[in-house]
Amino acid sequence: MLTLVIHFLRTKNVISTLLLALLLQGRLFSQDKNPVVDSLQTLLAKATHDTIRCALLNQMIEAENDDKIWPAYNVKLKAICEKNIKSNGPYTNTFLSYMAQANGNDAFLKLQEGKVTEALKSYKENLDIQQKIGDKGGMGSTFYAIGVIYQNQGDAPGALEYYFKSLKIQEEIKDKKNMAYTLNIIGIMYKEQGNYAKGLDYYFKSLKLREEVKHKKGIAQSLNNIGGVFMELHNTSKAFYYFEKSLKMQEEVNDKIGMGYSLSNIGRIYETMNDNEKALASYNRAYKILEEAEDKEGMSNALYNISALLFKTGKTGEALKLAERCLQLSQKLGYPDKINAPSNLLSKIYFKNGDYKKAYEMQVLYKQMDDSINKVVNRKAIAQKTFQHAYEKKAAQDSLRVLEEKKVAALELKQENNRGYFLYGGLALTLLFGVFMFNRFRVTQKQKKIIEDQKLVVDEKQKEILDSIRYAKRIQDSLLPTDRYIDKVLSENNKDGNAKH
Repeated sequence: MLTLVIHFLRTKNVISTLLLALLLQGRLFSQDKNPVVDSLQTLLAKATHDTIRCALLNQMIEAENDDKIWPAYNVKLKAICEKNIKSNGPYTNTFLSYMAQANGNDAFLKLQEGKVTEALKSYKENLDIQQKIGDKGGMGSTFYAIGVIYQNQGDAPGALEYYFKSLKIQEEIKDKKNMAYTLNIIGIMYKEQGNYAKGLDYYFKSLKLREEVKHKKGIAQSLNNIGGVFMELHNTSKAFYYFEKSLKMQEEVNDKIGMGYSLSNIGRIYETMNDNEKALASYNRAYKILEEAEDKEGMSNALYNISALLFKTGKTGEALKLAERCLQLSQKLGYPDKINAPSNLLSKIYFKNGDYKKAYEMQVLYKQMDDSINKVVNRKAIAQKTFQHAYEKKAAQDSLRVLEEKKVAALELKQENNRGYFLYGGLALTLLFGVFMFNRFRVTQKQKKIIEDQKLVVDEKQKEILDSIRYAKRIQDSLLPTDRYIDKVLSENNKDGNAKH
């Protein structure tokens, strides 16, 4: 794990405009093994100012991947910086910056050699320089590097403290690439402590950033780590999917160390499926690639996997030799979490062989390393550090700008509520008005019916009266003598009168 997470800590400064112009004019291609370094050496011989020499040496260190060659360039870089820092000239901060990078390179080399205590001292001294000149990017990388060392020493609280310091600075300067590294390593810590949900959460956050910046090597690493969590969750189908996807991308970018780790993980899956032949083939291929890359930690992991599988399949003699090599390599690295596994395996092998004294010694060593890791205490410390980081992040978010946004949001919410109240009030009034109008309609209808009923009564009464009148008139008419009858009576009376006369 150390080599995987520490490689990005070599100097990362961009070449200055002047240096870039010189490189474009210079001889960028040659028949030498490293044409870039050859061109930079030519320019270095012609350089007339120490700032240019520092920039060129810095780029030569970056361009040279051979750890046997670039340290010599770093020695020259430090010598130039020390001379100019002592003179306290106008470019002192520039030389301090290059000195910090040179110290970081030294610390990196010490880690490769297994000199962890010296590396930690160099990084802490380096941090003082970066803080003095305000190099936030450098501080973020140094915090990260110190966190890696503490983590590999089994000091999870110390590691997490420095990772969160690194992450905070990276968030401030929006350094997405290195943020992804830090999120990834925090995910590793949670995974190692058994908090797989948190581990996956940080891995996926890291993966998202790496996809944004199109960092293929980082994407492959995240995919490999995600597969590792699913492996621990016994979801072998998902684990195999992510490991193979990771391996394919690592082969595209020729990331040998990443390939070694992915192959080791694929071997673990085959081993859980009891396909020991394929498992051993994957482990051996992983070891060969990691040995070529001179990745001691990866080699230690691969040797352990091979020896443990051989012991399980009854090949005790071969397992013993490889387990002893694994322990020697792990002890050189000096990390408890790397020593405890092979020491435990050797204890079992010695016991089976009847060498009880060595078996006991290895068991004591295993117990010492296991106790130093102290997983239970570390889990509690991780939870506390996580809470602290969450609190600090929340406090940073509660700035004046955010508070103003909250005020605007509150005002909008209030206005929205008021609009709601007006709407509900309008609906209520409309409803009341509707009820009122309905009642009025009912009353009107009722009154209309009453009037109509009364009119019917009146009409009926009037009809009855008229009928009565007509009836009375008919009676009257029937009682009165007709004109003809009157005329007849009068005529007869006149006749009688005439007769009397």
